[in-house]
Amino acid sequence: MKPFHGAAKYANRRCFRSKLKSLLHRRERKDNVEQKIQVQTPMRLWYRHPAQEWTEALPLGNGRLGAMTFGRTDEELFQLNEDTLWSFQPRDSLNYSAADYLDQARRDIANGAYKQAQEIIERHMQGPGTEEYQPLGDLKLKFGANSGPVEFYERQLDLDTAVSKVSYVREGVRYTQEAFISAADQVLAIRLSADRPGSINVTASLETPHLATVNLEAGRGVLTMKGTGPVRPDRESAPDASDELIYEENNGVRFESQLLAVIEGGMKKIGNGLELSAVQADAVTFLLAAATSFNGYDKNPGSEGKDPAVLVQKTLVAAAEFNYDELKLRHLKDYLPLYSRVKIHLGASVATTFRRTNG
Repeated sequence: MKPFHGAAKYANRRCFRSKLKSLLHRRERKDNVEQKIQVQTPMRLWYRHPAQEWTEALPLGNGRLGAMTFGRTDEELFQLNEDTLWSFQPRDSLNYSAADYLDQARRDIANGAYKQAQEIIERHMQGPGTEEYQPLGDLKLKFGANSGPVEFYERQLDLDTAVSKVSYVREGVRYTQEAFISAADQVLAIRLSADRPGSINVTASLETPHLATVNLEAGRGVLTMKGTGPVRPDRESAPDASDELIYEENNGVRFESQLLAVIEGGMKKIGNGLELSAVQADAVTFLLAAATSFNGYDKNPGSEGKDPAVLVQKTLVAAAEFNYDELKLRHLKDYLPLYSRVKIHLGASVATTFRRTNG
């Protein structure tokens, strides 16, 4: 009896269809899982220890005001910057006498006197040094009244919300710190809270490497830091001057930052006039605003600049009209439409979702 080849072909075809269906089903399940991962996986950086140096700190910013938060539990550090604080003053940066030394430099090079040619070029033919971006200063939050070991520590930066968070347990109390920089209200907002009333004891201070003064306005309860940034030396009046930055009266960018504390429960303490403290508070919200006298590339920021005090006070008064939750909501309404325009999926798996950022 001859074999029925049509039956074999039918069986093979049915087997192929079955395998294809199974393969497509597995692919569909894989796509569904990846889709869920894309939706559910939080876009966040998180760590089990505070930052030890600047490169480990987490950045916050709104395009003008910036901060690096370290997530420390004894003395938290926010390193601050403002985008117009540079070593700046208007000047003509052309070196009009450079051509006078060109022939001599060429002769020295032709004669093999390279070192002599280099000295001539460096001394007489170069323009002034480029300007340098300057730090605004440091905001330090010193926590007191507890010295026990820290447990269950975690710090994170949630890219989906541009909000940083630090959480840990100390002496049975869970402490939480949230922070963000709002483009809508132009302030750094920091919220300290605990799950036991009266547990927040914190002292805030402002420091800067520049010539500045810090004082506490007791009436407003505002800590103010004001100062002036450095400039480059004038080459025309001092051609042999070092290229290092210097401080001059009526020159350089003037700056000011103001820190307001909103204390819930507990009491406010004024210390030595250089610090702002909250004692046995339930929660504390800090608002920091900053501005400079920069008024354009062609205006001397020392004598023709804006008044940073007016700008800062206006910003801080406006932001203080809202509580922390309202400020955060305004921040998210501004941030999310921009952030949500683009999504990136790097092939993360469920296993890596719960792995801390640094391994």
